[in-house]
Amino acid sequence: MLMKKSILATAVATLLVSSPGWADRTWNYTYNELGLIESTDGPRTDATDMTNYGYDAAGYLTSVTNALGQITTLSDYNGNGLPQKITDANGTETLLEYNWRGQVIKRTTQSTAGNAVTSFTYDPVGQLTRITLPDNRYLDYTYDGARRLTGVSNGAGEKIVYELDAMGNRTKTEIKDGADNLYKLQTQVFDELGRMIKSIGAAGQETRYGYDTNSNLTSITDPRLNTTTQAFDALNRLIKITDADLKDTQYTYDSQSRINSVTNPRGLTTTYEYNYAGDKVKEISPDTGTTTFTHDDAGNVLTRTDARGVVTEYSYDALNRLTEVRYPANPGENIHYSYDDTSNGNKGIGRLTGIADQSGSIVYRYDDRGNLTQETRVVESQPYSTHYFYDLANKLTRVIYPSGRIVHYDYNTLGQVNQIRTQENDTAPIQVVIQDVSYLPFGPLQSLTYGNGEIRTVTYDQDYQLTHIQSTVLDRQYGYDTAGNIDAVTDLLDSSKNQTFQYDALARLTQANGAYGALNYDYDAVGNRTSRTQQNNGQTISETYTYASDSNRLLQVNKDDNGTSSTRTLSYSDAGNITLDKDTQRELALTYNQQNRLQEVSKDGQPLATYVHNALGQRVIKVATDPTANQHFHYDQNGLLIAESTPMGSITRETIYLNGVPVAVVVAESLNTAPSEIIIDNTSSGVTVSGTWSTSTWSADRIGENYHYVAAGNQPARFTWDTPVAQGLYRVYAYWNSANSRTSRAAYTVTTTTGPQTVEVSQQTGGGQWNLLGTFTLGTNAEVYLTDETDGYVIADAIKLESAE
Repeated sequence: MLMKKSILATAVATLLVSSPGWADRTWNYTYNELGLIESTDGPRTDATDMTNYGYDAAGYLTSVTNALGQITTLSDYNGNGLPQKITDANGTETLLEYNWRGQVIKRTTQSTAGNAVTSFTYDPVGQLTRITLPDNRYLDYTYDGARRLTGVSNGAGEKIVYELDAMGNRTKTEIKDGADNLYKLQTQVFDELGRMIKSIGAAGQETRYGYDTNSNLTSITDPRLNTTTQAFDALNRLIKITDADLKDTQYTYDSQSRINSVTNPRGLTTTYEYNYAGDKVKEISPDTGTTTFTHDDAGNVLTRTDARGVVTEYSYDALNRLTEVRYPANPGENIHYSYDDTSNGNKGIGRLTGIADQSGSIVYRYDDRGNLTQETRVVESQPYSTHYFYDLANKLTRVIYPSGRIVHYDYNTLGQVNQIRTQENDTAPIQVVIQDVSYLPFGPLQSLTYGNGEIRTVTYDQDYQLTHIQSTVLDRQYGYDTAGNIDAVTDLLDSSKNQTFQYDALARLTQANGAYGALNYDYDAVGNRTSRTQQNNGQTISETYTYASDSNRLLQVNKDDNGTSSTRTLSYSDAGNITLDKDTQRELALTYNQQNRLQEVSKDGQPLATYVHNALGQRVIKVATDPTANQHFHYDQNGLLIAESTPMGSITRETIYLNGVPVAVVVAESLNTAPSEIIIDNTSSGVTVSGTWSTSTWSADRIGENYHYVAAGNQPARFTWDTPVAQGLYRVYAYWNSANSRTSRAAYTVTTTTGPQTVEVSQQTGGGQWNLLGTFTLGTNAEVYLTDETDGYVIADAIKLESAE
């Protein structure tokens, strides 16, 4: 028996946008004599996209075979017609056990590392009461007499408690620890139709909601009494949002209720066009220009042409997985994706197993439970491998970095990381990175101890907003307004670093006060910043920003620094990328590849650096004007930067993370006898000063007793740090304190073995920390110097050298 489903468009369908005269997509289905589906044949004509289904004599499903011939089998049916074994296309078997109701009570995934068993417990009426994971962690569920969920608890007794009204709406949510102490509280109020009309935080802050007679959400009033309204048409489609500043965003739709246009509060409109099947074929944006698309019969994008005229072509396998991205104008940027590799025991069927692009290649290997166990990346012919290890609950227990460094993750009984240890290789001693990590009930990190014994404690309010970070080196309290915006930072170690903040009705920062003085910001209707003013120590620096009338592209920044005016202009490509950033001091040119990713930066016509990104969008290669500063960058499976290396594969820096947050950086030590780190303060004997520099202790963000400063261009002035090191490759850092009166173009010049290299940085930000200037080959007579040829106060504090060999 054959059944057909088609999507058909004809010339008479005049209301459809961009409909061809005739077009259709057809799916064909076949059935056996029992009426069970035997096959589905998809709409593609360029590939055999058919799925087949097999059955036993009793009509039970025994196999599913996809378009590539990969088979999943179901077998060992019990008397209730439920499969007790499922074997996936990689050969991994999952065994299922059921109770008399047909509910799964045990799931066993068989693997070479052992059987991973998950069990499920039910009460006499069939409600799930416990899930126990392979590492014996569990969650318990409780219900009221009406069989409504009222609580969730874990093995430590921590619990989430729900209070319900007669309609079953959750009116209160509490999170408590095992001693029944309350940690988080949220309440809700509902109307007689079960619609939430009020959400109340732990401090009593209220957010209110309004509805029309069709229950469309028409208003949201935040705890600061700022109201956003929404309007709907007769088909309940959102047609207008009016923000708290009474600015409108409007939406229109085509006859199929697809968004046809979005007009922002500046009156700029983005439009969309679709084909008969609902695929987007054109987007016209004031910011990115016109982009067009074509599609295959399954709706996959076949081509994309951006406003630059760059054409991108796409190919897919029979399962509609992307296999190739081609750039006809530059085939060197083409990307190839491969799947299903099973060589050397790889359980790769159904999974991405390889990528090849202009940066090199990536090969992925998986275990029988689907965990990624190895990534081998080749960058400029240099191979790097990262290995991952897991327990039976699929928790990551160990990572081997490309250098061979091992990072161990230990867990508490709730499955949370409570310790991280590391060793340089498998024979090196193990060092503790962090330990004694604790967490709030069903919440964020509460405390940890670093390997050096330093303790960090974090406090939260009952909305789980961070209120205090405490350690011997950082002790800050945070205050919030009723809408959850940070309005105060109190530094308990140095009150000069206290800050306060104010926001407008749209939660945009409008005022900030701190050691940097008083900052004020203004915005246009869509949130583009239109002005910035800083007043500090009797000095005023103001900036105004000009945008294109037909887009949101920033065209010009006019700056007034205590009566000294300057202008910065920006130019863009048709696709909206900044291509030129120019002022009276310098001209930066930026070029982009076919994927719209930054490829090269030049200053005053001289190349500074080129970059190569992989198919995942990660920058993996940096090529600098000084070849010794070239770098490779390495990432883990979550996209976190875990290592940097020279192009020859020598690892120079590694980063260790806890839940995505860096907690340690390991810097490779030099193989020679020179110190791996040298700090040269502004008061060290190895400095030379020319011109009139002053000293100050105004800011606590300094190295040593004071720092030097000079006003821009007052006289020829130069501050030089001599670098007493053996010839070699070094990372050079600079330290300064920041304020808006500081220069935005501090020019640090490093004399290398190939000549002087100048790096411009803004001292308006990045204060109170070491800032990397770059990696350079230094000789025995190398030096680093600053001059006053810039646009603000120049700070000369300290530099640091780290061996990069």
